[in-house]
Amino acid sequence: MNELTNDFTSNEMQLNSLIEQYGSIVPDTTTHGVETSKVISDRMRTARLAVEARRKELKEPYLLKGRQIDAKAKNLISKIKAIEEPHKAAVDEHRGSKKHTKKPADASVKLTQSDLTTIIRALKYATHHSDDYTAAVTDAIVDKMVMALNKIVETKNG
Repeated sequence: MNELTNDFTSNEMQLNSLIEQYGSIVPDTTTHGVETSKVISDRMRTARLAVEARRKELKEPYLLKGRQIDAKAKNLISKIKAIEEPHKAAVDEHRGSKKHTKKPADASVKLTQSDLTTIIRALKYATHHSDDYTAAVTDAIVDKMVMALNKIVETKNG
């Protein structure tokens, strides 16, 4: 890294000279003070722009190399994903279907008949008073839920 920072040596020497010349001058809003501040500001801006230009010049080959590395990695990753993703999808699909075939765990929440009745009434009320559902759609949803709950109870008891 030292070899790179050595490229700023001339800028640093120029800055040290400017600091010696202007570093102790306090900004002043009088007419003469503003004229002095204009000169100092212009010279400091010139020095800053020179450092920024040199920085960009020094960084360019590294940025180019970084873009080349990113492009190569992106190409490799896309080839890897082309093989990986279908297999991952198959695993996910298999895991998803296994989740649906499992019996409910004994540690599941226990609902009484009263709890289920309350839930069904609340669902019917909410859906009957919604613009998104008709009464027939609401009843069909509740019927499906009741059938699903009955299957769970049968599985558990059987």
